[in-house]
Amino acid sequence: AEVAAVEVELATHQQAVRELMPEFERSRDLSTGLAEAEARLATALEHRARQLADDPATAVRLAEIDGRLAVERAALERIREAHGAAHAAAGALELAIESMSSAHGMSVFDTIADDDGLVGLMKHRELDGSVERFANVHAMLLRLRPLLSGLTGDVHRPNLRLPSVGLATVDVWFDNVFADVMTHQRIASSLRELEISKQRVDELIDELASYESVSSRRVDAVAAERASLLRT
Repeated sequence: AEVAAVEVELATHQQAVRELMPEFERSRDLSTGLAEAEARLATALEHRARQLADDPATAVRLAEIDGRLAVERAALERIREAHGAAHAAAGALELAIESMSSAHGMSVFDTIADDDGLVGLMKHRELDGSVERFANVHAMLLRLRPLLSGLTGDVHRPNLRLPSVGLATVDVWFDNVFADVMTHQRIASSLRELEISKQRVDELIDELASYESVSSRRVDAVAAERASLLRT
């Protein structure tokens, strides 16, 4: 019975595929025809561009438009690269904030509770896991900062302060209240630094999205001007 049920389901799918095949083949033929037409158009336009370049009456204007188009495309590519790097930095910061927020919550409890160091041990394990996330934050920000030059303001580089090995040992094994407080202060400070950076990166993402939209329109305008010249 199970085999029969599967065979019925299989037959149903096979029939559905057979019914879709003619439409699929028509779409494939249209797609192939479109690609071939676009290739022929590109060849014709390139041939026309060479003709204009050889004509003194149009060569200067074509060269000027091509120069502007190259500049605009380079600007758009740079903005897009910065935009992508900003999103990557935002993701790295979000992961680091998540980890430090967890450690911060444990630190609050550890500072006021008497639990024989269990929460303190969990807190420092969370902090140990944060080291790689902090390194990734710095790597993403180092990649982003030079891309922002000439586009927008700089990004805040967080000053992250994790407890030293000695302080962590005192905090975990001796459950010292002073060590708890110092550890909590460093965690809270690092969390604030991360949140400041995240806010600035989010602002940069909005700015770069706006710049990318404007730059894309500028590229389209110059490309349209070139196409108009080629078609005259």
